[in-house]
Amino acid sequence: MKRGDGEDDRAGKGTSPSVRVVERATSILFALAEKKTPMGPTEIGRMVDLDRATVHRLLQTLAARDMVVQAKGTGRYVLGPGLLRLSEGAPGSELRHMAAPYIRKLRDHSNETVALGVSMQNRCVQILQEASPLSIHWNAATGESAPLYAGATGRAMLAFLNPRNRAAAMAEPYPAAAAGLVDTLRREAERDIATIRRRGFATATQETAAVDVKGLAAPIFDRTGKPVAAITIGWPASRYSDAAMNDCATQVLEAVNELSSRLGYNVKRVVRRSGSPHDGQGA
Repeated sequence: MKRGDGEDDRAGKGTSPSVRVVERATSILFALAEKKTPMGPTEIGRMVDLDRATVHRLLQTLAARDMVVQAKGTGRYVLGPGLLRLSEGAPGSELRHMAAPYIRKLRDHSNETVALGVSMQNRCVQILQEASPLSIHWNAATGESAPLYAGATGRAMLAFLNPRNRAAAMAEPYPAAAAGLVDTLRREAERDIATIRRRGFATATQETAAVDVKGLAAPIFDRTGKPVAAITIGWPASRYSDAAMNDCATQVLEAVNELSSRLGYNVKRVVRRSGSPHDGQGA
């Protein structure tokens, strides 16, 4: 039986009605974001375990703020422009706009998915991606986050933190990781720091249910020299080659150096690529 406005839900019996409304409204937004195609109240209700009438009322409220809009000529909904206005206030929004042309150019050059991740409270958060046009590709889901030590994107920033901040980042918990994996990820990140600092970019392998991905990431620095973001290219393992990695490393390094300069950083680093990369877990 679907939950309606008067019923308790997973938030618990102590949760106030106003909090439950917020939780239900946000669950609808996340459902639309996940589906990426227009959906009606009934389909949304199935995804979020709410009855159609409740979903319809919440959609009307969200539509009044342009958080959702009706697809033209249908009774189905998609995310609306109001969310874009909210995102303008999110950390990294200015950098996202600045980096977008570089991300698209790298995607077109490599034909692979390219993403921008930012450092937020010892975690790497994906804020932008240009997906590969090929059917099998890495999906860098926007909003996805993980500790800096968990993949190439985060490690590209982790390696250039000062020792105190790096230690704090290495201590970040990762409850979503499988048992025993966190220690492995931390060891691999620690092992790769010197190599990343020498070459200017990180590489790592991520094993997923959909596709094994090899990632290459390089950091973007702000005017103080702090690594604030990283650009990553991800290849399905079946399409990866050292030649592709070397070619794209040059392009990525040029992009992050230009972006760092635009943020006020005086780019003086001499980056040299030598030796074979260590492959850790996580892109």
